[in-house]
Amino acid sequence: MDRSSPIGAVASANTLGPDGACSGGSDNGSPGVNLTVSQGGSWAYGALGWKADNDTFTTGPGYNLRAFVRAGTGGKAADVAIEDKPVTATSTVTVNGYLSGTSDWAVVAIEIKPRP
Repeated sequence: MDRSSPIGAVASANTLGPDGACSGGSDNGSPGVNLTVSQGGSWAYGALGWKADNDTFTTGPGYNLRAFVRAGTGGKAADVAIEDKPVTATSTVTVNGYLSGTSDWAVVAIEIKPRP
């Protein structure tokens, strides 16, 4: 990877697990994925999306909610939440959140490295 790029590790998951297929899985209320951060001082960002069904969302421990968007209404609504947190040392962190109900969900997580 180009060391000048601020993008570090990238991970994704859905109800079928890490890098899951697009169909199937069991709906649940715990969207999340593990992200192995390559450099201390980085930020872990997550984009978590789910079929809304009027569920509420709570960020994972230590995360700041940066954006929340609901598109549509009722059973045809979809939500996306963007969250982040600083990561002080090289480690594997869980990029996650909690839904008030069960849903079909997907998560994309990314490490943003500090400037050189």
